[in-house]
Formats: sequence, structure tokens, C-alpha cells
Amino acid sequence: MELQNNHSRHNELKKRIMRRVYLLWSIRLALHPTTLKLLIAALLVFRSMKYVSYTNVIANMPSLENISAQMQFAKSAMYHAHPMTLVLLSSVAWLSVWIIADMLSRKKEAWL
Repeated sequence: MELQNNHSRHNELKKRIMRRVYLLWSIRLALHPTTLKLLIAALLVFRSMKYVSYTNVIANMPSLENISAQMQFAKSAMYHAHPMTLVLLSSVAWLSVWIIADMLSRKKEAWL
């Protein structure tokens, strides 16, 4: 009986410890610099949906094989875009470059 009771206490202690370990792991992952950068980029893209209909952009986009048409399309899109769209999407581009630069520099902290 005492062995079973001891085993039960051991399992409860193990569960409490593992809950703390998982909680700390989750907090560290949520506060990781790369996670925060990705969340900010996702938020900026979501916010840009107020100004840009991505389904219409993709529908109106020329074939990927036609590079000159793609360049003309991008140039025209930039000229006719709302200024806030340009700010939001350029911020996403800079964040993406920053994330890639962190990962390429092989910093241990850059990887999730």
C-alpha cells in the first residue's frame, strides 16, 4: 500500500515539474526574438489586407515566365499603391531580411 502511495506521489510531483518545464519552454519560445519578428511581420501583412486585395493581385498578375511583364506589373502596382501599403509591405520586407540575416549569421539565438 505504501509503495503504491509513494508511486502516486512520485507521479504527481513529476506532473507538476513537467507542467513548469512546458510553461517555461512556451514562454521562452513566445519571447524569442525570431518569433517576435515573425509575429510582427504577420501582423503587418494582416494589416495591409485593409489596403490590398491579394486575391485580385494574384488574379491580375502576368505569367511568372514573362519577366518584363512582371517588372512592369510591379512598377505599376508601386505607383498606384496607397502610401500605407508601401510602408507596411516594405516593413515586412525589412523584417524578412533581418530574420534571414540573423539565421545566416549562424547565431544560436536566431533559431527557434
